[in-house]
Amino acid sequence: MSFFKYILFPFALIYQAITSVRNIFYSLGIFRSKSFGVPVIGIGNLSTGGTGKTPMSEYVLQLLLDAGYKPALLSRGYGRKTKGFVLANSIITAEQIGDEPYQIYRKFAEVVVAVCEDRVNGIKNIFLNTKGVNIIVLDDCFQHRKLKADYYILLTDYNHPYYEDHMLPVGNLRENISGRKRANMIVMTKCPYVNTELPRAHLINALKPFPYQSVFFTGLKYFPIVSALNEKISLSDISSYAILGFSGIANPQPFINYIKSNAYQYHHLSFSDHHDYSEKELENIFIEFEKLPEPKLILTTEKDWRRIEDLIDFMRVKNKNIPHKKHIYFLPVGMKWDAMEKRSFDLKILDNVRKNSRKL
Repeated sequence: MSFFKYILFPFALIYQAITSVRNIFYSLGIFRSKSFGVPVIGIGNLSTGGTGKTPMSEYVLQLLLDAGYKPALLSRGYGRKTKGFVLANSIITAEQIGDEPYQIYRKFAEVVVAVCEDRVNGIKNIFLNTKGVNIIVLDDCFQHRKLKADYYILLTDYNHPYYEDHMLPVGNLRENISGRKRANMIVMTKCPYVNTELPRAHLINALKPFPYQSVFFTGLKYFPIVSALNEKISLSDISSYAILGFSGIANPQPFINYIKSNAYQYHHLSFSDHHDYSEKELENIFIEFEKLPEPKLILTTEKDWRRIEDLIDFMRVKNKNIPHKKHIYFLPVGMKWDAMEKRSFDLKILDNVRKNSRKL
């Protein structure tokens, strides 16, 4: 631990005490949690971010759609420029609902997507403003104790697991790791591999699950890159390209490492998580792009692309000197599973949904 973090350590103890007392009050029923008459699945983490909540949300939503349910995704909408309840629609932007909900809305036409800081109020408004929703998926809700989900999926990053972290502001934990007891399952994400070489027994011992908790391990699955014109290219086909990458995500290293391993030449520009790009910043990115030798392209994450696509259209209308959209690509990611674990995960989620659906 660095000297600077030692200075912050007393503040971490104070923060831990405050969050622990709050959790005790909820556990004792002094603070009340609201439940709803539909199945509610909560996805979250103990840390401040970067654990892969969006790929997990997308995976669970697709699982529910394939099973015949009509799910709604409710998120806080971190980084948005609006407040209160906002329901996604055909004219909504990433600025209005946040990059992650916007990404999901663009991917899943059948899913109701909404954002609200107050999740209880958010669910009430979903049922007031939509029809047919029979299950709610909550994104980043683990510390939102006012609402009680029926099933909690707790995520932790293989590269930054909660058992090696510290409380804010020394580390990235929002609450003490004892909070993991509220989860029904723990999923370690971004594992380098998910086959038998993964030291599962060692990792499970470090995670310290409770007897009622299931533990799963997932990696990152990369899909062919997609252009702004919706053209797909396998990375194996651009091994001779010079690539300028940029990202504004919590942990860009897996993205950087993956592109570096496939590109002939790679340069990366990093921004803060959920970064709100300006025209000037995009112009600077395009200036750096022009310096690269041909053949070349620009590559970013899917979340970053959703944040900038409207701005790029606006800049082109203003006749800004920017590359044609055919040169701009994003990299979609998903979850990589061991086949047996995937089946077990799916069954646990769907069994819980069926059990809670019978209460309706």
